Amino acid sequence: MRTLVSVAAVLITVCFGASCGQPGPEPLTGPDPEDLLREIEKAPTIKIAPQEVAEAFALWSDATDLQRELIEEDLIGSVVEWEIRVYDVSLSEGIYRILSRPIEIRSEEAVPLLRVIALVHAQNEMDRELLRMIKTDDVVLIRGMVRDVLLRVVIVIDPAVPLGRQAS
Repeated sequence: MRTLVSVAAVLITVCFGASCGQPGPEPLTGPDPEDLLREIEKAPTIKIAPQEVAEAFALWSDATDLQRELIEEDLIGSVVEWEIRVYDVSLSEGIYRILSRPIEIRSEEAVPLLRVIALVHAQNEMDRELLRMIKTDDVVLIRGMVRDVLLRVVIVIDPAVPLGRQAS
């Protein structure tokens, strides 16, 4: 039964993370993204690894609801600098949408569900080239502001900038 529930949870996560053919989260509205990007470049980053967040948000993790709520509160509005393993990249209206694979966890009992959707703004031609060369399973270093945590399965980082890439 637990395996069936795990498979169902993973399928729901994949469908949700891939937006089931929908465009996904809308880019941030309000302050000029260019101003936010300048602030993000200078802002200190929160010192929490994506794996730590994924462990807490995993299905059947040993984290409590209070611990997950505190992590979520710390994340939203904070700047992170994370390496993420790429699942897909798309481009719409000049903004690259990077969807990560589920973030790996150490626990053998828990099921990893957490993904990242990063809405990346290329700052120059070198960024655009890097973003166009990314392939599935490449690891990309991004820096950006955590805008939201959706159903504890997707972390939305918007706006974000690319800092580097490691080929798979």
